[in-house]
Amino acid sequence: MNDIDTDLSQRQFDRVLIPTDGSHTSQVALETGIEMARLMDSEVTGLYVMDNSAYAAFPGELEWDAIKDMLAQESEAALDEVETACEDHGLACSVLVREGHPADEILSTAEDHDLIVMGTHGRSGLEHLLLGSVTEKVIRHAESPVLVVRSDEDEQGEDEG
Repeated sequence: MNDIDTDLSQRQFDRVLIPTDGSHTSQVALETGIEMARLMDSEVTGLYVMDNSAYAAFPGELEWDAIKDMLAQESEAALDEVETACEDHGLACSVLVREGHPADEILSTAEDHDLIVMGTHGRSGLEHLLLGSVTEKVIRHAESPVLVVRSDEDEQGEDEG
């Protein structure tokens, strides 16, 4: 066994961060993250980031207030799923809502965590180039290990089409 294998086998992940946006992809990552936390008896933090940059083009305060209300409802539903999953498995859990760019907020929150578990859509080519990737930025800049869980959503869409 080399040094890397030894280090990993002795590593304990006490605090697991699971970012969520309520999507199918996030749900798949949540299931994996909860299972890992259960196996290691880890504390789970669910994180929802309100991406205010996505709505910067809306000119008025009234529109922004309505959007924030919608995002608050989405965050509550997504984080309720995290809390329920933790309760179902007897895990300590906390949830956070942040405003800002998702990758930046995930990286900031991850400073206090031993592992990040998040989903990806598996985009490639032009779509990836145009949209960027929150997951990719987190992988490149996180100091903690990142477990990326790929959703089967893309394969389902191809099968249906």
